[in-house]
Amino acid sequence: MTRPQPTSRRLSETGRDTIEEDFLMANHLTPDELSEALGLARKQVVRLCVETSVPIYNGRIDKTLFVRSVTAAGHRLPADQAERLLSATA
Repeated sequence: MTRPQPTSRRLSETGRDTIEEDFLMANHLTPDELSEALGLARKQVVRLCVETSVPIYNGRIDKTLFVRSVTAAGHRLPADQAERLLSATA
C-alpha cells in the first residue's frame, strides 16, 4: 500500500510545504520557547501565567493571551520582543 502524496508541492530548498512556514510561528508555545522569545526566565513565565490566570494546557501557553494578559495586568515586557512575537502568529 502506498502513502498518498500531499496535495501541495514541497519547496526543494527548505523542505517545507509553503513559503509562509519560514516566517510564521506556532500560537501555543512551551514555557521554554516563550521565555526564550521574550528574554525572560522560564520560572518568570510560569509565575506570570499563574498571577494573570493564563492557562497552561498540555505544557503549552497561548502566546497572544499571555502577552495581552500580562500587559493588561500592568507588567512590562520587552516591547520589541513582544511585538515581534505577536506579529509572527501562524
